[in-house]
Amino acid sequence: MSQKNGNCSFTKGFSRNKYFYGKLLTVRDFEDEQTYFINKIRMGNRFNFGKGIICGLEVELREGKVYVSSGIAVDGCGNFIVVPSEESVDLTGTDQFGDKFYLMVRYVEKEAEPVYSPISSSPCEEECENSRINETFSFYFAEDTPEEKPFKVIISREKNPENILNDLKNRYFVQNLRSCPEFTDRGVVLAVLKKEESSVVLDPAETENVRKIIFNNVMLRDILISHISDNENPHGSLKTINNVGNKGDRKVKNIDLIPSEKKDIYIKPLKNKNKIEIGITEEFREEINEKIESKRCVRSINGLESERVFITSRDGSVEVHAEGEVIDLRVKGELPNLNMEKKKVLQSAVQEFDMMNVKFPKADKLHEISDKIIGSFLEMIEGEIYLEDKRFIEMLLEIFEIEKEFVLYIRRNYDNLRIDKDRIERFLNSVDAYKRALNSKEPLAVIEAKQDLIFYLSLLRPVVG
Repeated sequence: MSQKNGNCSFTKGFSRNKYFYGKLLTVRDFEDEQTYFINKIRMGNRFNFGKGIICGLEVELREGKVYVSSGIAVDGCGNFIVVPSEESVDLTGTDQFGDKFYLMVRYVEKEAEPVYSPISSSPCEEECENSRINETFSFYFAEDTPEEKPFKVIISREKNPENILNDLKNRYFVQNLRSCPEFTDRGVVLAVLKKEESSVVLDPAETENVRKIIFNNVMLRDILISHISDNENPHGSLKTINNVGNKGDRKVKNIDLIPSEKKDIYIKPLKNKNKIEIGITEEFREEINEKIESKRCVRSINGLESERVFITSRDGSVEVHAEGEVIDLRVKGELPNLNMEKKKVLQSAVQEFDMMNVKFPKADKLHEISDKIIGSFLEMIEGEIYLEDKRFIEMLLEIFEIEKEFVLYIRRNYDNLRIDKDRIERFLNSVDAYKRALNSKEPLAVIEAKQDLIFYLSLLRPVVG
């Protein structure tokens, strides 16, 4: 491993000693022996665990000083940073920083324990050599932290559960590991401090955001076990039906739905669909029809009472047929399946927002927003939210808050993205129309407005030439 100017590279290869009988061993041989294993450990630490805090290193402010508890961390080059006992850090020199600054810890090597060198006959003054290298640490303050590539949510498009893990692995590799990253050995962030009037205080919220904790196998195991055994419903799965089921300390393994004793309602599980069908039995339906037939007489239609009533279609979309005592109303053509139209418009939205990552490959912020929107639409599709009008509109209103971030980014950066201004204006107009449709809460109007928005979204692409 090479480590120069604050950067460390693990792609230079390794070379180790080859021993043979009679080989003359020099200082270089022993140093190479140490370096080989040290660098292997450092590389394993950095790639397997990452950079951050393993345990301890809690920060407190007491009597104008910063105190750091004992603990262990790993820096950007894979060096272990071990703080064996509580240490205090003086705030002297922090006046040069702005309102916010960072407490950092870095790995330091210090030579120690001088001994007389036999290659010189001089007394142990100038010709002494240090016989040990202590792996220690130092605290310091910084105005900014090392830049790190932001994490981008990875979404699998696989429908087959057996292929999801492999798909996520491949997508992560393409996104992060197609080339081996270069790391920096700049220190590990321990805390964020801010200035308030004449004093310095800890910023707990910001500290939690930037203080990176390393995941280890024991931690991941315990988190997984806790997640699986969490009875507070972490995945939003069914807990109760009409207040019967898992609630509080009450645990129910199974809930049986029982049809009524009158045999008017039937309950039938649908195999391989994880659904339950509830409906009116044929016997009850026939009973209702008989009651209707026995009392059938027309006194009024829509409140209009007359001896003679004429039924017509104003726009010609309905045909009226009268045969004896029966009036037959028939809609011309086929009625659209509104639920299927809602599903199709959600699928089209997923495809067009996914194309943003292809059209604008370097716009990382745009990709991040698009992936959030795609994930929300996929949740609606897979959860069949489109089957209920009220929930369908509510979810679209929630997603529209994320879409507004997308619109704001496009509005501010269309010059850098090289998008035609006229197409931007058309797209923004379609967004306004879609917003009005959402506020109306009419599903058909929302579908039509969303289709227009998706169409103008598809026209957003860089101008060639």
